[in-house]
Amino acid sequence: MNSRKNRPQRKRKSHWGRKLLIFLISLLVVLGLIGTGAVMLERYIVKNETTKILQHTGLSTALSTATSKSVPAASPTETAKQLNDYATTIEQKAGGLIDSTKATVNGSTVTYNVASSKINRFTVAALVAANGDSIEKIANQALSAMTESGTANPEVVINLTNDKGQVIKTLTYTK
Repeated sequence: MNSRKNRPQRKRKSHWGRKLLIFLISLLVVLGLIGTGAVMLERYIVKNETTKILQHTGLSTALSTATSKSVPAASPTETAKQLNDYATTIEQKAGGLIDSTKATVNGSTVTYNVASSKINRFTVAALVAANGDSIEKIANQALSAMTESGTANPEVVINLTNDKGQVIKTLTYTK
């Protein structure tokens, strides 16, 4: 019987290719973890800054106050006129976040354009997430008012635009 001690020793091969492959895969994993951490940090910062902006503007409070009022029956034209009458109040309560607002009518559709130079596609998403329920209540009140006035198939479209007039987000509500 041959024992292990008596066996001739084989020369071990250098596995430099395998070592290089393991190093590259490890490097990719580490870079992926760092990249994921950076993205998560960016999201955290954007969320906090957006929350600060929203708290500063008091927009949530203004929207909740607006949704607590009852709305009488109104045609689309009357609804748009009422929204245009409140334009300066909305702009003031937004604390500079909203530059201008304008409501227009096309048949049974009221289109409300909200323009701001301080919002972009990231802050709009946070703004809608933070105030979506209040915005929906206001839209539903407008739809109810138009339905009560006899308007067939009422629709409210809210366009959030940047300072260049490009629509960043469109919110559509129908009855």
